[in-house]
This record gives sequence, structure tokens and C-alpha cells, in this order.
Amino acid sequence: MLPNKKEDRNWLNTVGTYKCEIQSTTTGKIYKCTTYANCRTSNVVYLATCRCGKQYVGKTTRWLKDRILEHLACINRLDASSAIAEHAIQEHGANEYFVSFQAIETVKLGKRKVTPKGLNRESDIKYFMG
Repeated sequence: MLPNKKEDRNWLNTVGTYKCEIQSTTTGKIYKCTTYANCRTSNVVYLATCRCGKQYVGKTTRWLKDRILEHLACINRLDASSAIAEHAIQEHGANEYFVSFQAIETVKLGKRKVTPKGLNRESDIKYFMG
């Protein structure tokens, strides 16, 4: 019997983020990742997870790698302007290796808001890192 080409396809042959599950360290809820993303994907919801168990969910309209590099640059400059950098500086001596990043989902983002009900610095720290 000849192999079925559809069955032989393996989605792991493509570089990027793959089908997986992530678990919230706050609620314990498990979420399935359903979309493909890599470092050059834009309009991404991403997860930063610290080795201490704290998590941060962010979104970017730019390439994912650019946003990640921004977070890491803030840590290296001891610039606590992002919740991730502030946490790494205060809790882990500015060690950038304590945090890992992954894409959760690609989305079509609407108009960006700061307040109300938008992501802002205060809610980043309170809701995502706590």
C-alpha cells in the first residue's frame, strides 16, 4: 500500500511555535495553542514565563522577536519600564535567563487602548505578574 501524503505530513517540520498546551501558574487552567507563529510573526499574543512561576501575557502588532528583544534590553539596561524587566531586576538580579517567551496565538488586533480596560503598566504588574 502506498503511503498517504496527508498522513505523512508532520507539522514539526516547520520552524516556529507548535501545537502545545500551556498552563496558567495562577489559575492552573490549561490552554491549547492553536495557531502557528515564529519570531517574525506579527499580531501575536505571547507568554513570558519566569523560572519562579510568574507569568506575563502580552500582545504586539510588531514581529514577536522585536518585542522580546525590547523586554530583554530593558532588563540589561536595568530599565524597569516593563513589568517583565521590573520583575527580573527586583526579583532575580536582572538575570534575563530567568524568563522564557512563547507565542500563544496570532490575532487580528483592533484599535489599541491604554485605558479603560486596556493594558497599562499598573494592570500589567497587578494582574499578570501577581
